[in-house]
Amino acid sequence: MFLLALLFFPGTLIHELSHFFMAKLLLVPTGTITLWPKVESSRTVTMGSVEVAKCDPFRNFFIGIAPFIVGTILVVQILWNSILHNIFSSTLLLVIVGYVLFVVCNTMFSSKKDMEGAVMFYCIVILLFIAAYFFGVRIEHVAGFINSQESLTSMMRSAVFLLIIPIGLDITMIVAAKCINAIRIL
Repeated sequence: MFLLALLFFPGTLIHELSHFFMAKLLLVPTGTITLWPKVESSRTVTMGSVEVAKCDPFRNFFIGIAPFIVGTILVVQILWNSILHNIFSSTLLLVIVGYVLFVVCNTMFSSKKDMEGAVMFYCIVILLFIAAYFFGVRIEHVAGFINSQESLTSMMRSAVFLLIIPIGLDITMIVAAKCINAIRIL
């Protein structure tokens, strides 16, 4: 557990600080920040935590998904800069960027506790969509507007392409771990 905590520490730091700063941005009081793992039960380990005061479903939802938002922005930015500055010619930079991408991608997802307010948030959003529908707002209008924005569409395509790289990194790590485990069994 110590080695995993050390390996993922930069990602844990980013994850917990994302919750903390989103709470501060949304004017929700915060408490203690923990950045070291704690065994919750025989099957659960918490890598870190931030105490956040109870609040409404909207703020709770955005505090919960903050690591995903920040992580996605970081990953796309790191990949964009890596391609822009052609870091692929330097093995050291490639290893560092690969490590950072691996850690950020694997710690940016929200836990079950982070998503406690999500159900209420989604119910409210669905009700708002239903109300908007009755007031004449149609999804086709919104989608048409987004598609008409060339720069936004181009940016989204680039981001989707860039996010394929971390997925490839994770698949490579999974395959490598399976191979090592298979060799160890033999």
